[in-house]
Amino acid sequence: MRQPMNTLVLRGFLAGSLPLLSAGALASEFTGLIDMGVRKVNVSGDENKYRQQLNLDSGPRLLGLELAFEPGTGSGQAPDRVAVSAYGLGGDPYSSIEAEVRKYGAYDFEYQHRESEYYYDDLLIDPADIVPSASNGGDYRTFDLKRVQDAADFQIRLTDRARLNLGFDRYQRSGASTSPIDIAREEFELDAPVDEVLQTYEAGFRYDWERWSLKFDQRRREFDSKASAFLPGASEGSDPVAPTRLTNYVLDQPYSYDTSESQLGVKARLSERWKVSADVFYADLDMDFDVRETVQGTNFDGTDLAGTTNGGGDADRQTTQLFLTTSYDVTNRVRLTASVRDQSLDQDAAGLFGAAVGLSDWKMDTTGYALGVETVIGDAWTVSGGWTGESRKTRYSAEQDTVTAGEDVKTKRDGVYALVTYRPGSHWNLSFSAEDNGIDDPFTLASPTDATRFRLRGSYRWDLGLSLTGTYTYRKNRNDQSSWSSKTEQADFRLSYQNGPLTAAFGASFVVIDRSMDQLVTGGTRQDLFLIRYDADADTVDGSIRWAVSERLALSASLRDYDNEGSFAVERQDALLGARIDLSRGFGLDLSYRYVNFDEDDLENFDADIWQASLIFDW
Repeated sequence: MRQPMNTLVLRGFLAGSLPLLSAGALASEFTGLIDMGVRKVNVSGDENKYRQQLNLDSGPRLLGLELAFEPGTGSGQAPDRVAVSAYGLGGDPYSSIEAEVRKYGAYDFEYQHRESEYYYDDLLIDPADIVPSASNGGDYRTFDLKRVQDAADFQIRLTDRARLNLGFDRYQRSGASTSPIDIAREEFELDAPVDEVLQTYEAGFRYDWERWSLKFDQRRREFDSKASAFLPGASEGSDPVAPTRLTNYVLDQPYSYDTSESQLGVKARLSERWKVSADVFYADLDMDFDVRETVQGTNFDGTDLAGTTNGGGDADRQTTQLFLTTSYDVTNRVRLTASVRDQSLDQDAAGLFGAAVGLSDWKMDTTGYALGVETVIGDAWTVSGGWTGESRKTRYSAEQDTVTAGEDVKTKRDGVYALVTYRPGSHWNLSFSAEDNGIDDPFTLASPTDATRFRLRGSYRWDLGLSLTGTYTYRKNRNDQSSWSSKTEQADFRLSYQNGPLTAAFGASFVVIDRSMDQLVTGGTRQDLFLIRYDADADTVDGSIRWAVSERLALSASLRDYDNEGSFAVERQDALLGARIDLSRGFGLDLSYRYVNFDEDDLENFDADIWQASLIFDW
């Protein structure tokens, strides 16, 4: 389906651009670039994993197109710049078309069309080790989706002080997916088509005085999903003694919501030292949904599974947020900052499914603050730090078939943060940041009671075009009530060189992740404690080099090696060789060969050879 569409776009662009290329009178005002090529792909191994990782196909491609017309200062409201660009047309998993019409100081119109494909089909366990009755098959979900986004933005300068902004955004996901469902001790795999659209309309106005600025934005969001799932054919179940059999299963559950959002912001410079800003946000969401479930089959106890159940419901949510910030320069080297955020959420929902009635009521009030100080010490040191806090009250009640439940929870968070930078000159740059938070009585057992993060970064640049950058980041979250723990350590290093015809870079990244939780599982009168753990140790090394051999020839090479050990072992090598040959009269030739080797825990593997050649014409 994607190929004919991109082919039409390709033909349209060529038909529109080639006649312009012959217009020599516009040579000084009309510039552009056309990059057209062909790709040959050979894949051996798991095709699904290749689609999930790369998804590049053989065939012709419009790799790049850039057209721009800049006549300079136009008369009246005639534009100063008109530009169109396109990338990846012809069937690539990522493609885009962009257009711009601009009159400097008067208006600016931009339009973007982006398409991407998402494919997921992963094996988490060897099929030979799957035991359906133990539900250990891993992830039965699959996705084969197309995502399309259209966005337009029109900025108009009404006067020297007033600006108007109009915008539109449309995002659509469509395609096929599968999803498991549990029915009477069996897990069945359903086809679940995806068809959903989110549209956003926005209008904004801004006015600037000498010391004040006012901004007002109004947005409307419309979301619609035709969610459904069905069993393709019949399923006999997996239990050899008492299986659950399904001959037909259909679940339709479309839902939609509309959201109206209003946002007002004010910024003021009360004096040369004192600045304040305020932002007020209000959103009102209305959601409706319908449910219809049809089941036909036989239960594991021999009884009949047959019938249709209807349902539906709605939900209303109001969100209000007030955000105040201020800063005051005590001296030229000392600044005090403060901010306060107050947010409230009120949501009511009601649902009916067959004879079952469900009601829920949520109310959340959150107030947060931050107090800080920034200090410049000498000409090299900058030190800042402060205190943060947050208090949240959550009140909820729920009713299910006359059975009610509810709880009031109060949560407090207290934290500190610090940032230190050292810049003794134009060569050195060092920085250190740290943050520590303590949280009382989190609402969920997967939320941290303690959170710590610190980051160290340094860089040095030599005069000969050589630079070195290094970063180390540490994050740790834990919940004392559930023994939930999450720790991440990451170190990154990059060395780059650029001098004359030679450009080179070398990088390395080391990431260690550890997640664990004690999960209490209750079955009847029995309770068992299960340890859930995920860990990863990922090392990535990459390097690239480009050498301009002459004015007409440039050679390039790159290599990236990824090795992840832990819960899911993955190895991937990605190598690329390329050559750029400049021909006469603005023509160039790009040649490349790419090799990718992928190995996921000996379950899914592939090797890919990707050859590509393209002809480039720029003027």
